[in-house]
Amino acid sequence: MPSELFDELNNSNIIYWLDSGSLLGIVRDNELLSQDPDIDIGIQECSVRDIIEIIEILNYNESSRKIFTYDCRPHKIKVEFEEIGRTIDINIFNKLGGKLWSPAITRKLTYDYTKQNPLFYFYYVLLSMDNKAKSKTWERNSFVPNLCLPEARTWVYPMDLIGSPIMMDNRNIKIPEKYKKYLTYRYGNWNEPDKDWDFWEDDGGLIKKSPTKIGKEF
Repeated sequence: MPSELFDELNNSNIIYWLDSGSLLGIVRDNELLSQDPDIDIGIQECSVRDIIEIIEILNYNESSRKIFTYDCRPHKIKVEFEEIGRTIDINIFNKLGGKLWSPAITRKLTYDYTKQNPLFYFYYVLLSMDNKAKSKTWERNSFVPNLCLPEARTWVYPMDLIGSPIMMDNRNIKIPEKYKKYLTYRYGNWNEPDKDWDFWEDDGGLIKKSPTKIGKEF
């Protein structure tokens, strides 16, 4: 269960914090967001070995845990808990220049990309047409293939907002030291739900630059 993992984290020297929509739900609604299938926590890169050791000690099924890398470095550890229908996403942050940053990867249809790379797109159009019988890759009422292309951006947080994470009242979990300012930095007016909010476009902590560029700038 996730409670075991948080017990081990709280008894260790690992600096971690509840993050993203999980933090928003717990602070604003006193519960996890129903539409969010993940429990998000953040750690610094220096703690990766320690948290892997904890996961191994807890003896979670190997098929339920995955490590994701970007540029040959781990940026996320995912642990699935079928019994509660959620996963824990442990996002790994690098510390540079008073900032914490971590890769953010998604797969989405990016039509603008096709305009910038017509030859690349033409290749995938042909590939999609060839595989049409095997896999339905066509958008409804459209002649454009629904290509889910990976796109990389970067989470960037001011370190002082995370600070020294504090234990949340009546909860066995730590949250950013300046959690209200942190939520404002990420979500703006976070006290009011916004049904049209899109993390890929609206999140104040998500920079529209690749992690490679961000790392060089810092």
